[in-house]
Parts: sequence; C-alpha cells; structure tokens
Amino acid sequence: MIFSGFIFNDAAIWNPLFPTRLTATVAGRYQITGNVVWSGAIGVPTFRNLSINLTPTAGPPAVLAISTQVPENPANGMGQLITTLTDLAVGDYVELVPQTDDGTPIAVIEVPPSFMMVRVGP
Repeated sequence: MIFSGFIFNDAAIWNPLFPTRLTATVAGRYQITGNVVWSGAIGVPTFRNLSINLTPTAGPPAVLAISTQVPENPANGMGQLITTLTDLAVGDYVELVPQTDDGTPIAVIEVPPSFMMVRVGP
C-alpha cells in the first residue's frame, strides 16, 4: 500500500523514496497500527485480509499480524483495524498489506492515520 504523505514524521520513519514502508530509525519496542476502509463491492462476500509485514535487516521476512474479516453485505464498505507490538532493530521496516482471499480487486479508502508506528520502549 503506497502512502503519499504523513501527519507526523518526527523520527523520519517514513521516506517518500520508499512510500510503502515505515522504517525503524532507533532500536526498540514499537506499537504498529494500520486501518483501512474498504469500499463496497458487488458480488460474493470475500475475506478482507489486512496484515502488517516485517522485513528485518537480519533474518527472513515475517507476517507480524493479520486481521481477516468478511462483510455482512459485500455491497457495503467496511472498516478494518490491525495493531501489534514488536521489537525492531535499526533498519527493520514494516508494511501494511490489504488483500482479498480470492484476489478480487476492491478499492481501499485511506482514513488518516492509515499506518503508524510509535516507539514505546527500549
């Protein structure tokens, strides 16, 4: 998911050269939260998956958290929120990944803040 700007970027964790990610500039424990609003889609209800994926400086990529929801009425939009707490090293980065289970493209409407990362401890 590409982000075009920021509300706060005090620790320079968002870089416009890499607009899909938030990068740890200081090692520590971070709370990472993402939220999206899915637009309505006509058809069979499909799962909406929202995940926070980690690409560490050392080691394999990992899914830190995943949220799966099915709308009651697929013609209606729905909001989805995900949050996790994890330790990050300098240079580790996370991305917010919206998907449907069957690959059906459904628009995601950003609701600021759509993706945030806050250092909460050493």
